[in-house]
Amino acid sequence: MGTGHTSPEAFPGPLQLQGQGKSADVLLVLCTDPVLEETLLAEFRSAPLWLWRLPGPTIPPSGSGEGEVDSLLQEALHRRGVKEIIVCGHLPSQVLRSPQQASLPEAAAAAIDSLHRLVKQKHGRLSPSQFHQAVVEENVLLQLANLRTYPAVLAAMAGRRVRLHGWIYDWQEEVLYVRGPGESSLLRRTRRFVAPTAGSWPYYDPCDIYLA
Repeated sequence: MGTGHTSPEAFPGPLQLQGQGKSADVLLVLCTDPVLEETLLAEFRSAPLWLWRLPGPTIPPSGSGEGEVDSLLQEALHRRGVKEIIVCGHLPSQVLRSPQQASLPEAAAAAIDSLHRLVKQKHGRLSPSQFHQAVVEENVLLQLANLRTYPAVLAAMAGRRVRLHGWIYDWQEEVLYVRGPGESSLLRRTRRFVAPTAGSWPYYDPCDIYLA
């Protein structure tokens, strides 16, 4: 399956317009892992959306010296009418499992190392699969928190002009973990995703992580 039309027009930096149409009100933030091209993104190949791909994904917090991110978010929210920002992690994630082997920028690799330490402190001894899932889930929470450090996002949330969503996609099982799918205009475009099996629920309580 293909991933649809993408165009670099209209945005500064790395954002792309995907799908059919010249505008979109959804911004999907996800990893650069190429496996997502033929899995998750294929599901939305005709849906108009803005696509922002970052390893992990990892969004630097405001004030970290990444002025391009602030400009990107202002453009998205003020000029392009984005009403929904989705941070989507995925399982398994080689970037989050072994950041040293992913050729990441130093700051991103350091952030993921810190995330590993946080999960160990919070949860103690876990099996390798549990630990990896907890890291992926904690990363989604962290990126949502980082988004909230940007004035443009805070102002849009205060004015109820934007909603933040957290998703996790298991590309091996083809399951998308999300709370409140009816709240997401993007998720309403597909009916293929099904509820996870009892043994596949997120390590965290879904109400604590999935913020749709």
